[in-house]
Amino acid sequence: GMIPGAVNIPLSEFVQALEKDTQFWEKQYGIPKVEVDDNVVVYCKSGMRSHQAAAYAAAKGYPNWANYAGSYIDWFGRAY
Repeated sequence: GMIPGAVNIPLSEFVQALEKDTQFWEKQYGIPKVEVDDNVVVYCKSGMRSHQAAAYAAAKGYPNWANYAGSYIDWFGRAY
């Protein structure tokens, strides 16, 4: 499932995607590339992969990324 308004970037693509330019992001994901100072919340099904993504983004200099620890399972439980 997917949280409304979210953009799906599989973890297997994530490392390479962060290195790409906004033109790539617009073509591949339909959004401009996130800026270094943007606030971003990442999630997956249970929070494990999103934790890895948030940690990688922080290591690459994106300080405002957060992991939605409960991820989709938590959101779905609250929404329904």
